[in-house]
Amino acid sequence: MFFDAFRNQSINLKATYTISNALSRETDPITNDFMINSWRMHRFLTNTEALTKLRVTLIKYDADEDAYSVLWPKNKGGAGNLNNSSLGAKVTNNGVPVMPDKETLIVVQTWANYEPNFSIGLESSRLKIQFLTVHVRRPMVFAIATTTSTRIAFAHSIARFNS
Repeated sequence: MFFDAFRNQSINLKATYTISNALSRETDPITNDFMINSWRMHRFLTNTEALTKLRVTLIKYDADEDAYSVLWPKNKGGAGNLNNSSLGAKVTNNGVPVMPDKETLIVVQTWANYEPNFSIGLESSRLKIQFLTVHVRRPMVFAIATTTSTRIAFAHSIARFNS
């Protein structure tokens, strides 16, 4: 039973690495459709019937202010967005690696509920990958929805706009 729980956690971790690797190599805009499909892929890769959660956040470090900031948060499945105050808690708990000035990182977090096959004292639990960070490998573009149009920004020191 314990091996099954660790197996499920390992599957969730591998699915998270797959999504973070795809995000780090993406050169097209990261849109809402991309996020929905990434969330669906996570659910497929984890082979779970339960609802999974996915949160992707682009963060940046500013050495002058000695502060990390959230540039772009997005979630699917009801995970809630990561904001500057919750990011600060992750920094305090050593969840964010040391970053050089103006460096950007992608933070990918996933959740998948685990239901044991038999009742032996293990309660159903949420398996969470605490904080998986990956460097941007190519210029990235994140979509920010506005009331008039979709603007594209925050592309690893490159800003582009999409009309």
